[in-house]
Amino acid sequence: MYQAEHYWPLKTATAVTLHLPWGAVPLNDAALAHLKSITPARPPVTLPDDAATYTALLDQLTELLAVGRNQEARAAAEKVLPYFARRPPDEGGRFFGILGTARRRTSDLSLAAASFEVAIRLLEIAGDTLSLGVVSDNLATVRRLQKRLPEAEAASDRAIAAFESLDTPSGNASLGGAYNNRSLILADQGSAELALVYNERALALLKIAYKDDPQALRPFLEDNKFLRKAIKKP
Repeated sequence: MYQAEHYWPLKTATAVTLHLPWGAVPLNDAALAHLKSITPARPPVTLPDDAATYTALLDQLTELLAVGRNQEARAAAEKVLPYFARRPPDEGGRFFGILGTARRRTSDLSLAAASFEVAIRLLEIAGDTLSLGVVSDNLATVRRLQKRLPEAEAASDRAIAAFESLDTPSGNASLGGAYNNRSLILADQGSAELALVYNERALALLKIAYKDDPQALRPFLEDNKFLRKAIKKP
């Protein structure tokens, strides 16, 4: 995922845990000492440390994704990745969420999932509930596409819990999207009836959120039709 020069924060780490597909593996003292011995020194700082610089970078990356310049957004994000490694959790969480989206849109599901998982840990520290829900829902989508459905379900649980705790218009719209995403996971698991329940929960919220935007609502209505047809099949 990273070049050797990206690892310099490990030089002063007091603990390191590897998050592998089968679980978390903390490094013992000997392994940590060896890791520190081969980690390069901190590179020279080429970006200023003021928050405005990083906020502007995040806004630029978001704009690239908004207009579909996904490959360009990914290349730009990966170029500045080392600098966000030492930024506060709120900035880091937002950055890795953007990087994960860029990687997903460029068909790199494995690295997208890894990016979203880093973002989730940082956003939990930052206490950014809305962003935590968004990134968790994005991770659920990636895990569903990877056919890793138990992990998709776990990420969906986190997203729904985050949005349900907000009770705001933006949170409710996002909750509707998360409910629908859960319905797709359930459909892939062969539970069309329960999937329809979640889809209809989604529609109850999204018909309000998208009352002036029928085009935005249409995909969720199509999912409803698909699920109803699936249930009627013998």
